[in-house]
Amino acid sequence: LSLHDALPISLLDYVINDLQQFRVKNEDNTLGGMVVCNSKEQAQMMYRLFLEKYADETELDNEKDEDGAMVYRSISAGEMEIKKTPCRKGCYRAALITYDSFDKETRAKWIELFKDGKIDLLIVFQMLQTGFDEPRLKKLYLHRMVKEHNLLQTLTRVNRPYKEMKYGYVVEKPLYFDPFGQIEFAPVGHNIIAPCKVLVQGSILFYPFRDSGFS
Repeated sequence: LSLHDALPISLLDYVINDLQQFRVKNEDNTLGGMVVCNSKEQAQMMYRLFLEKYADETELDNEKDEDGAMVYRSISAGEMEIKKTPCRKGCYRAALITYDSFDKETRAKWIELFKDGKIDLLIVFQMLQTGFDEPRLKKLYLHRMVKEHNLLQTLTRVNRPYKEMKYGYVVEKPLYFDPFGQIEFAPVGHNIIAPCKVLVQGSILFYPFRDSGFS
């Protein structure tokens, strides 16, 4: 497995496991998360990997390309909307929201599904970091550098009261990987860099994130 593929897989595995533990700890499966990606390509890759690894196979509409390779696709927002039951145990639902994913109406439907509690995770790039107010969004995973006014706007996506929760949480991103086995973290809102050792299991890279409550 290449480093190019390993990093998004490790990021995604962390996000899914962390969100599940967060729900268990707070005894609330309605809590949602949002991944803010560093590029459109990263967002697309994470979403594709999500469909391959974590989506309910009954909620996929896959097809093969001209070379016979499987292309993973979700069912439509309209089909997801009429679902009456949750996806099967151990599976999750996500939506990809970028500036050119779908048309404006379709993006709005996926966002509404998140607000209705039918989507667990939003994977975004250059979208929903301002003006998106949804109280059940309680975990924000930052995988890109956000500065100044955009930083405040992004962080406040998780500070809406929800049930007994008065604040949400921000998980900070790794800044970069180097071949000597270190990942350096950029603390939210600061320029200080704190190195952290990578944990390696086989060919997949796993690494800890720092988790900060934000109110």
